[in-house]
Amino acid sequence: MDVPRKKYFISYLPDWIALILFGVIGAAFTFLKPFDREFSINDKSIQHQFKSDSVPFWLAVVICYIVPVIAIVIICLFVKRSFYNMHIGILAITLAQVITLTFTNIIKNMVGRHRPDFIARCKPDLSKINMASAFSIPSNTTILSDPTLSFFTNTICTNQDKNVLHDGMRSFPSGHSSASFCGLFFFSLYLAGALSLYDRKGYAAKAIIFVIPLLVASVIAVSRTSDYRHHWQDVTVGGLLGMVVAYFVYYVYYPKLSSSNCNSPYYQRFSDTEYRSHDEEEEFADFNSNSRQN
Repeated sequence: MDVPRKKYFISYLPDWIALILFGVIGAAFTFLKPFDREFSINDKSIQHQFKSDSVPFWLAVVICYIVPVIAIVIICLFVKRSFYNMHIGILAITLAQVITLTFTNIIKNMVGRHRPDFIARCKPDLSKINMASAFSIPSNTTILSDPTLSFFTNTICTNQDKNVLHDGMRSFPSGHSSASFCGLFFFSLYLAGALSLYDRKGYAAKAIIFVIPLLVASVIAVSRTSDYRHHWQDVTVGGLLGMVVAYFVYYVYYPKLSSSNCNSPYYQRFSDTEYRSHDEEEEFADFNSNSRQN
């Protein structure tokens, strides 16, 4: 391994290690029990039906992470012909998603807000409810006396599937919304830089390209309310969280969109000579050789 390549590897290795460790912390919270917040069975906002997702989580991951990564790879390899640009693009969007999902998972567990379909997930034991409400029919499991004045925890739930039950206590903020707006807003910023959106020439097509990922993120986020998976506040805060993190991470690695160099990431870790040597001469030597032969 020559000096530029070795220096490059050593320089960015800590970034990936820190990213992975932070991601492990965030992932660990998905296995912890969320805060058991008290609720009222008379709360209409959590009495909706339990239905399937319009956009499953795996599909959201594909749309808001895999697709942008593939697009970044294609742009960098076949348009910019820059391994460095590709690596920074992948590193930055991955870091943004890891930070977003870690914050999302931690807040979900600490808040413990019930999803709109929580009662359907819970399948409450009516006899326990009536007993807590001081009615003299504790053995009746089919009739719910009215009014029911007490607040309850998930101890009244009969659903034995703890994954379904605990997931019903992780409504705030929306993970779909935060991940979608994080990945796709970052991708919009990346495209804006690659296309030099603010070059003072005013091309409508560039503006439309910038907006399309945000439109897709909005559709995914809104679907969470129509699926009765989230309240509107969950989706709104999740979207804002994702956009703030994406904005922050993007400008850690890239200059302002108004800059003349907005289509390339910073490379201050290396001298200009090392940057060119690593990026052009080494990584794309084979590509250039093939081009000359053709």
